[in-house]
Amino acid sequence: MGWSKRGNGKSYNSLNGYGSMIGFLSGKILDYGVRNRTCKLCDKGHPPEHHDCRQNHNGSAKSMEASVGVELANRSEILREAGLRVRVLVCDEDSSTIAAVRTGSEAYIYKFADTNHLYKHFNESLIKMKPKFKKIRAVSAIPHIKKNCQVSWDAW
Repeated sequence: MGWSKRGNGKSYNSLNGYGSMIGFLSGKILDYGVRNRTCKLCDKGHPPEHHDCRQNHNGSAKSMEASVGVELANRSEILREAGLRVRVLVCDEDSSTIAAVRTGSEAYIYKFADTNHLYKHFNESLIKMKPKFKKIRAVSAIPHIKKNCQVSWDAW
């Protein structure tokens, strides 16, 4: 999922969000979804019936990811017409998207974490562990652990 305005981990207030479903084998975009929290013409007082209003989301910017995930994984007309079903979802460590997708799905959907987010959370966990464990307090310990794990993940 991408947003027009970047969140900082604590505050997510983007007005637009974009998500896509990418085929594992083809690497091509199969479907996409867009969420908009505002419409400039509606904000100026024009009724939605008189223009092509694109506002389609009333929740928070953070909830856009789950909303697009459900639309793409469970309600995609393109996937349905091709006779395809989503069995594995690769996404970040946020559990709200996979929970929403699983709730609306007939079959169980597996979740894989992408390596970028996995590596980021691994690094954050190492830094949190540093005060508790003497052996990783050394200046070179955390970079050494990260390097070895990155090599393993890249090989996978």
